[in-house]
Amino acid sequence: MKSNRPIGIKILAILAIASGAIAALAGLVNLGFGITLLENLRQQNLPPSPTDHILLTAGGLNVIVGMINLLFGLGFLSLKPWAWLLGVIMQIANIRPLA
Repeated sequence: MKSNRPIGIKILAILAIASGAIAALAGLVNLGFGITLLENLRQQNLPPSPTDHILLTAGGLNVIVGMINLLFGLGFLSLKPWAWLLGVIMQIANIRPLA
């Protein structure tokens, strides 16, 4: 059975799924390190610094962005019309901090 989707769509979808999985995994690792760090500081009766919370925030954002990229990739792979708009929004969000 021949697929109706162009090869470019398949490539973009696979790349989005892979990057989403990697970003979500990295976010979970950041969250794990952040929680471990805060727990160790609490056990030693040391106050957490603002940079300790940045690790948790970055981890949480990575998980969210990774899940959105996974959703985009799966939607793009199944040719859903909302996937294109989600991909454009995510790419604009990724470019914006560079300006």
